[in-house]
Amino acid sequence: AIYGREATTPLVLMDTETEVKEQFISNYCDELEKTLKDVHRSIKTNIDVAQSKQKKGYDEHNDVDRSTELKEGDRVWLNNKAVPKGLSRKFHSPWTGPYVVIKRLGKVNYHIKPGPGNGKTRVVHRNRLKLDIRQPRIEETLFVDQPEKHNSRVELLPGEPVIHHGERLADAQLLPAEELIQLRRSNRNRRQPDRYQDYNLDELKIEDALN
Repeated sequence: AIYGREATTPLVLMDTETEVKEQFISNYCDELEKTLKDVHRSIKTNIDVAQSKQKKGYDEHNDVDRSTELKEGDRVWLNNKAVPKGLSRKFHSPWTGPYVVIKRLGKVNYHIKPGPGNGKTRVVHRNRLKLDIRQPRIEETLFVDQPEKHNSRVELLPGEPVIHHGERLADAQLLPAEELIQLRRSNRNRRQPDRYQDYNLDELKIEDALN
């Protein structure tokens, strides 16, 4: 395909006798040109078939048309597979954010900006975005529009894990202080470790212990 003729290998030279054929330069050039055109035509056909097959396979597995349409103000996560310098790919999280959708550009592109603050905006493809479906944080739902009540219920400490995941404080049941079980020290007899069996710790004086 490169030179427009069949390759002559050592095996061919060993089995056949080399015959010198007289050929005009013009005929050789015409034959070479025809061979190269046939080769290029065949290669182009094979490339078109391969590209069509790859496009069909990509369209079948690509769900950008079936994915949820993002709206202005939606919080999304951005997929960034580039590993920062100095970090290992094993410990790199590809999802960054959250970002906020500013507007939709065309069919598959979105204009986004970082959620907190006024960061640099960017335009990315829909395939790199994932809708943030997290529920509001528990701290944001505590005692919302509820009057303060003074009673004998237990006071919540900051960071105390008394609410299950996804449960609001209004739905949680708080026990009165008098119903709480007080922790106490066990009264069982503890066995002395074997390495201390040769010593009577009760008769050991402080001076002996220091020496």
